[in-house]
Amino acid sequence: MAERTAELSALATRLEGEVAERRAAEEHLRQAQAGLVQAGKMAALGQMSAALSHEFNQPLAATRNFADNALVLLDRGRTDEARGSIARILGMIDRMTAISRTLRSFARKPGQKLAAVDLAEAVAGASEIAGLALRTAGAELVVSLPPGLPPVVAGPVRLQQVLVNLLTNAADAVEGAADRRIHLDAVATGAGVRITVRDHGPGVAPALAERIFDPFFSTKEVGKGLGLGLSISYNIIKDFGGTLTVGAAAGGGAVFTVELRSAEAGSEAA
Repeated sequence: MAERTAELSALATRLEGEVAERRAAEEHLRQAQAGLVQAGKMAALGQMSAALSHEFNQPLAATRNFADNALVLLDRGRTDEARGSIARILGMIDRMTAISRTLRSFARKPGQKLAAVDLAEAVAGASEIAGLALRTAGAELVVSLPPGLPPVVAGPVRLQQVLVNLLTNAADAVEGAADRRIHLDAVATGAGVRITVRDHGPGVAPALAERIFDPFFSTKEVGKGLGLGLSISYNIIKDFGGTLTVGAAAGGGAVFTVELRSAEAGSEAA
């Protein structure tokens, strides 16, 4: 009987130890899970901060350029022209305000608040915002928009964001190249409009083309890009019900193709 009692006592002691170990393991698991949640929150915050930095960079650069022009014009007494530059600065501020609102498109449901957007107006606005990057690279933008293009289903500000990103990426690609032309073309298709942005740079290798729309993936040198622009653009176009793809251009360079649907009456403004 004493032997049996000793065995039971030892068993109880082992069980108590196992229970204590299990409780400790569960506590460690909870702590690890809490750490993962916090890490996820920090990663999401980092992504959003990077996205904000990326999306505001071009309008801010354009605003600085217009401000410098306004100062020069004022010094020369050309006040009417200076007012024009100031008006453009105010327009850039309005664009940045709109961009700050539309960045929440990452979390919102697709297909909401879309409108019939005039492509020519979107291209004109994007060309203005990307103008500084194009001039810095010595790039020549060649735009071909045939008359009679139908309006497309999109959000005007976000469509400009996509076009600005494609143009500035093309400007980076042709910087230092022998042929610095960038072609922005559009044609009507049966279902909508196809937009292409083609450069004469080094192009995109097939192996990289599969990853180029991934977040934080970049072919640029360290410090020259966060790898978010194309990922953001891809998701914006997807939100419009369209597609964004990349391929090799005939004769060299890269060509990005945006397919957008023809607009339908009764859409809401984005």
